[in-house]
Amino acid sequence: MQINPDLILDYFGNELFIDTSEITNETVLFSSGLIDSFNMINLIMFIEETCQTKITPSEITLDNLDSIEKILTFLSDRSTGD
Repeated sequence: MQINPDLILDYFGNELFIDTSEITNETVLFSSGLIDSFNMINLIMFIEETCQTKITPSEITLDNLDSIEKILTFLSDRSTGD
């Protein structure tokens, strides 16, 4: 399945019980405290299951996962080999 912003927002609302009304693609997720380390692990598992991929420990960085935009860019770069 292709992951998209709406799918991530639905996950935040339905699984993590986060109010998504003011979250944009650029909203900082972890650094701002919007999600904690447990939610980050759950988010990574959701991404892995949805995209049928594995995220390595070295890929778990704020540069890759601290906003919806960064997540989508990270996944896109991985699929194109950049």
